[in-house]
Amino acid sequence: MAIIKRKNIGSFYRFVNRNLSCKTGVGPLKSESGGIITDDGKASALNKYFCNVFTVDDGNISAFERRVGDDISMNNVTFSSYLVFKTLSKCKTSRTLDPGGFLFRLLKSSNPPWPIR
Repeated sequence: MAIIKRKNIGSFYRFVNRNLSCKTGVGPLKSESGGIITDDGKASALNKYFCNVFTVDDGNISAFERRVGDDISMNNVTFSSYLVFKTLSKCKTSRTLDPGGFLFRLLKSSNPPWPIR
């Protein structure tokens, strides 16, 4: 009740998310036979499912229909180190790795290991 009296929407959402989130990782799964998988076998069940859903890359690039007119093109894209640094500084620091495997905290450091031009 105290959270509601504070009239702070942020603390309300934090309270709700803290109490609704699954703290054990992946919750119980339903097996193909209809049973419940709680611990052992979750990884195998998820692997089997994803193998059925996704396809193996055959190395061929699919042809996509052009969505813009023939007079529209992008020949040159330039990113300055300042623009990259500015964009990275807006990212939230966490223990999550970016796709390249670098911690955002390292990339956002005030003394980056590369020259800022």
